[in-house]
Amino acid sequence: MPSRRSACSCISSWATAPSGASCSGRGRASPGKGCSRAWRARPPSRAWFLLYDLAAGLPFRTPALLDAALFHGLRDPGALVITWKGVLEYTLVHVLAFAIFGWVAAGLLALADREPRVLFGFVMLFCCFEVFFFAMVAALAEWLFASLAWWTILAGNLLAALVMLAVFFRGHRVAWREFLAAPR
Repeated sequence: MPSRRSACSCISSWATAPSGASCSGRGRASPGKGCSRAWRARPPSRAWFLLYDLAAGLPFRTPALLDAALFHGLRDPGALVITWKGVLEYTLVHVLAFAIFGWVAAGLLALADREPRVLFGFVMLFCCFEVFFFAMVAALAEWLFASLAWWTILAGNLLAALVMLAVFFRGHRVAWREFLAAPR
């Protein structure tokens, strides 16, 4: 079992290594790869919300609503005007959030390939992110839950998380095998 020092040097070497390098030498983990893996989880989530909005007869309502709440201080969902600018603004924020999350997740998985106990931190990252998102919405824009049912947001986030986990674990089989073989 590697020491704590080797785990810390793994993080440091991963962060400073050239793109495509990994600290374990077993996989190819890099910030760019983490971002591209996280990017693959966006389409199912976006498709979920598009289908939900189409069923309600208001295509692109969800990203426009989230943009208006985030950037323009909208408090009355009835006053929402769906514009391409608003949809693209929120999409940019969404892309940035997935890129940052993917970068952090790729770093944790690269470390978990070498130090399997870190996999717990990876699972906690996913769980904490979900709780953080709902707490942030509840604190800053509780009225969104009246416009967007909480279960639709949860379903979209869980769909994205499942796809992201499948993509990440396909590239980090060592960590996954260690996790499954861990003594109970």
